[in-house]
Amino acid sequence: AGDDGPGNSAGWWSEPRAPVVEAEGSCSISRWAAAEPSSRVLVQPGADGQPLGSDGAHHSEVLASCEVRLRLRRAPQLWTPETPVLYGVVARLQDGATGEQLDSVRSYTGLRTVSLKRKRGVARIALNGRPRFLAGVLDQGYWPTGLYTAPSDAAFVSDILAAKRLGFDLIRKHAKVEPERWYYHADRLGMLVWQDMPSPPAITCVSAADGDPKWLHAGGEEESAKKDRREPCELDRRGFTLELREMVSWLSFSVSIVQWVIFNEGWGQHATADYVRVVRKVDGTRLVTAVSGWLLVDDPSATSTSWIANETRKLFSLGDRGDVIDVHAYPGPWPR
Repeated sequence: AGDDGPGNSAGWWSEPRAPVVEAEGSCSISRWAAAEPSSRVLVQPGADGQPLGSDGAHHSEVLASCEVRLRLRRAPQLWTPETPVLYGVVARLQDGATGEQLDSVRSYTGLRTVSLKRKRGVARIALNGRPRFLAGVLDQGYWPTGLYTAPSDAAFVSDILAAKRLGFDLIRKHAKVEPERWYYHADRLGMLVWQDMPSPPAITCVSAADGDPKWLHAGGEEESAKKDRREPCELDRRGFTLELREMVSWLSFSVSIVQWVIFNEGWGQHATADYVRVVRKVDGTRLVTAVSGWLLVDDPSATSTSWIANETRKLFSLGDRGDVIDVHAYPGPWPR
């Protein structure tokens, strides 16, 4: 079993050692219409703008949309793997009529941007506006004693520091979502993160939005899907959409996450462009990999990389397929 609960969160809520600067701004509460009612959300705005509270009824999730202006005596320190500067944040909830403080919470943030920037005619991943070559590892999050559960908080730190000592600046968290503490350590230690959405099992369905991909017919997946009666996509899409949106929203606090990965090697892949739009709607500040692997290839047996130019052109004709064409190469020699 994985670590499904919050565990000991005492350290998580403590204020990080970070500089605090003066800031001013205001937030407006807006409703986020979730696909399904959520019993874990306790507050929603009423018809007159007043909160309804927790009465056991179905509630929508509400997000605060804030514009904050920093008042700095010097230029801000931008977050990078080499200088992972974090700023302390104190958010206060006040009564709009009386000004009375109703609640407050302490957290942290970092200042950084991630984007695509052309250099010599080629699109590059840029951190804080500067193209950066990323060297990373694939981290599946397994542990010798607990499988998906880490033995301690210190184990998270040890893994991230080991990657840094080996010269890596990126961890792709593969098909797993970690407890918040892992991302906190990545934030404060300076480790870029590509975050995967955990994959649906096998080939659950194929949507008309993806056409008639040849790979579906190549390895018996089509017959398997028909045998298990998994052709309709509605149940898959509803659940996957909800969980994808929840993951992106939940982990959006982490400054170290610079890219979302929706599908891996076609595992349960369907309605790809639709999910790219879902992610961009929730978080438009990070890059998106729609499909990590080779599933945009017409010919699954192709060994040449000449297809990349054709696939790049198809990205624009098939809808938004993300920002990155992600090729998986498994070089030999292989045992005979």
